[in-house]
Amino acid sequence: MLFRSPTSYVVGSVNPYTIAITPYADAAQISSTRQVQIVPFRQQTIQAQAVPCAPVAAQPVALSPTYVPDWVMNSNFTMVSSWKSFVDRVGILENPRTPIAWKGDRPKVLFVWTGRSWYEIKARTPDNPENPAETIKEHLYSITRMVKNNNLRWNDVDTPILANQATVWGFLWMGRLVPAN
Repeated sequence: MLFRSPTSYVVGSVNPYTIAITPYADAAQISSTRQVQIVPFRQQTIQAQAVPCAPVAAQPVALSPTYVPDWVMNSNFTMVSSWKSFVDRVGILENPRTPIAWKGDRPKVLFVWTGRSWYEIKARTPDNPENPAETIKEHLYSITRMVKNNNLRWNDVDTPILANQATVWGFLWMGRLVPAN
């Protein structure tokens, strides 16, 4: 049998030498405190039987740092969560890779994250709006320019975090949006 020595990697972990990891975010500021009543658990009696077992040596556990994207702490980005009358869906624009938000199958307005703010794109015909892929195609140049000027680089690691956050906000996750040709 071939035995290998254990490593400090956990299945699914990221090797920090292959991917740039952002530093930890600053600690959150406490805006208010409340008193919470502490209720003790009810005690239940459980009869346990002693089972002999061999002693196990404690293994050292290496804690890996938690990756927190910059946009999570950016109030300009998270303000989209309060736009319930304009947004019910969130996705990722394929090229340039950036978050996009809208409401309905044929939205009157789309919002694209430029790295600093949400860029609003109105439908050409508000009475008969197109689907998001059609609406976005005429604005790709200006979106690409704003994304590059703001040095936005959307990491693939951020996409599942955004997908989870969108559902926490009550939005539908739509995945990748590819502009129409």
